[in-house]
Amino acid sequence: MGRKLAAVTVGFIIAWYAGAMVNFFPFSIAGDLTVNAIAYTGLLVCVTAVLCAGWVVEELRRAEKPKKGGDGRDERHMGEDVPGGEERAE
Repeated sequence: MGRKLAAVTVGFIIAWYAGAMVNFFPFSIAGDLTVNAIAYTGLLVCVTAVLCAGWVVEELRRAEKPKKGGDGRDERHMGEDVPGGEERAE
């Protein structure tokens, strides 16, 4: 987790620096450097949010997968510890 967080942070800084080197190219039409920088930063924040959302979904899917070995339960025992679960398990 720490490695991905560091990669996202470093990638954001590199992308922002690269944008500054080319005068925030896609947004340079406005003519005002402050507006260009704010618009470019907004774009980078959106891209970062999408990347982080994908990362969260990946972690949630990984957490849902059954672990090796499990806890020794199979389908026959599902729902026994829940009231009314015996009927639903069949």
